[in-house]
Amino acid sequence: PMCILYECKVESIQEIAEMCKVTTISASFRFKRLQMLKHRNKFYTDKTEKVVKKKFKKFIKAKLKDKKNTQTGVDRNTSIFKLQVNIVCPLCKSKMHRRCDNVYTHKERWICTNARCKTMIVKADIDLLNDINGLLNGVVEKPDRIEMPTKTEFSPSLKLERMNDEISGQFNAVSVDKQSIRNRMMNYVALKYEELDAMRCKAKKLKDIFLTAKTTDEFSKELFDRTVVRINLYVGGEVGIVLTNNQEIRRTV
Repeated sequence: PMCILYECKVESIQEIAEMCKVTTISASFRFKRLQMLKHRNKFYTDKTEKVVKKKFKKFIKAKLKDKKNTQTGVDRNTSIFKLQVNIVCPLCKSKMHRRCDNVYTHKERWICTNARCKTMIVKADIDLLNDINGLLNGVVEKPDRIEMPTKTEFSPSLKLERMNDEISGQFNAVSVDKQSIRNRMMNYVALKYEELDAMRCKAKKLKDIFLTAKTTDEFSKELFDRTVVRINLYVGGEVGIVLTNNQEIRRTV
């Protein structure tokens, strides 16, 4: 039993009792029970002792972890817990998770979920919400910042790129079927203009939302939910919001 105390790095039964939040009597009873098993039970072997040590150490660690990670008084109804979009790592583009630890001076941190990246960015909740609200207010004041896509700025989808490759492959074939190529080209052009019109329609709808919106001093969750699909958090703490038209808005100097 004393070797268990030594391995757990505690000096007395009283200390273990405090960590485990039990009385000294109950903690003492645990050790007396172990002594009885060791001296009176002929089936008590070294293997049994190892199992007992392992379970007891696991019990101690669980109690210490629960005591360390308790977050009392956390209001889950605040705006930071209502952000329904991903916050993306600036290096590997993976999702980031929020961590709050009262031990540090800067409590709120964002850590990349990618095991090979683990980028950590310190950003207080109030600062993050204020930056997002400032970017939204900037677009409300200047809705012309919403870019309307043109033919030259149009980025084709994977389906269009695949159709383009198929048409190019038919041109390089030994026997060329002109009618088949003509039909594929017509389908390609029709789909391209359909996607371009969809992007323009989405940008126009987004612009109309900002035209009717008003600037606010506090974070507007309603406007955020209607316009933002992703948040980009950069190493220096700078924030960028990606709108529904896939356009990123960052702070202009």
